[in-house]
Amino acid sequence: MHFRTVIAVSLFLILVCAAVGKGRAETAAPQPAGSTIFIVHDKGTEELPFDGFRTICAGYGPEGVKYATPAGQVNVAWKDVQYILPQWEEGRSLAGATFRTDALRPAACANGYVRRIDRKTVKVNVKGKKKNKVVEKVVDEEARFPLHGIHIIAFSREALEAGQRALEQKGVRFDPQTGMEFVLIKGGCFMRGDSTEEGEENERSVQRVCLDDFFMAKYEVTQDQWHTVMNADPSGNKACGASCPVENMTWYDVQDFLRLLKQRTGRSYRLPTEAEWEYAARSAGRNETWAGTNSESSVGEVAWFSGNADGRTHAVGAKSPNGVGLYDMSGNVAEWTADRYDKDYYRSNLAKNPPGPESGDHRVSRGGSFRYGPEKVRTGFRDHDNPRTKNTALGFRLVLEGK
Repeated sequence: MHFRTVIAVSLFLILVCAAVGKGRAETAAPQPAGSTIFIVHDKGTEELPFDGFRTICAGYGPEGVKYATPAGQVNVAWKDVQYILPQWEEGRSLAGATFRTDALRPAACANGYVRRIDRKTVKVNVKGKKKNKVVEKVVDEEARFPLHGIHIIAFSREALEAGQRALEQKGVRFDPQTGMEFVLIKGGCFMRGDSTEEGEENERSVQRVCLDDFFMAKYEVTQDQWHTVMNADPSGNKACGASCPVENMTWYDVQDFLRLLKQRTGRSYRLPTEAEWEYAARSAGRNETWAGTNSESSVGEVAWFSGNADGRTHAVGAKSPNGVGLYDMSGNVAEWTADRYDKDYYRSNLAKNPPGPESGDHRVSRGGSFRYGPEKVRTGFRDHDNPRTKNTALGFRLVLEGK
């Protein structure tokens, strides 16, 4: 994995909750001088000089990890922590003990971030009485890495490798350039289509479909990840921020992204087939109406849709995941798939890894978006668009090929 070493004067893990700015002061715990921290985040891996932690949020205490259990309060001092896996709500101590608590979950510390401060010397023009002169000035520049985009926090290179092994055992893979996280979706068979007769006509031919294992992205591709590869951002909702889904690109634009991503990483990526998408959205083929729930009253817990999105996209991963750990499979932005669209395709007899129709002018999109009501963010809802369409409610996520 590629590391980028950064000269910095200080690094703090700032895990600031909504109370900041309302009278609560931050506190800092001193750490050994010259120590190093490693983070794997949505843009790659950083090796950083480390001064200490500063926090007033959830399980990230000023002195270490803290959380409550039925037996009482648990405290693990920072000097005794090997690594933390925020997305998986767990960590491991130097003594080899694993601790698990939802207090480590990024959503429990929604405004948390790792901060890197770079001290630089710059030249500035200073106005003089007779003429201007150039002087050197030392300035501090801050870079922030949101907690919800961090996969591993490790306190040594060995701890980083141990954290990576722990995630691989969970079926997780990372893209080394963008930091995109991929989840192993174990293959199996499921009944594709709408068995309730409440869906659209193009969903109603129920068919048993079987799929091999595949790795699907945990999140929709973000604006920041697209910019890392394409050096541009087509999104109509740029104000949402770097961690929001990229949108407003054509299906062909996505193919360009895939080609350049492979050039950068040497790995092969693709859009999911329509069958893979539905199987993954339904938590590996369960009978789920929405991605993570069968209750319409709970749709707002798993999806950004017309009832809660305020007419715009939101940062990926802010809602609850489905049963296989994928976020935003219902709502936020609809997602391009690899398949051409045929309204009668479900009537075909392709039961093993169906590749989609051989012909068709449109491409399938799935999941619905923030503009739709509950009926159109269902896991079974099939939409389609001209592949040259650009839509500020249409994005995508990827499948990583190979093991």
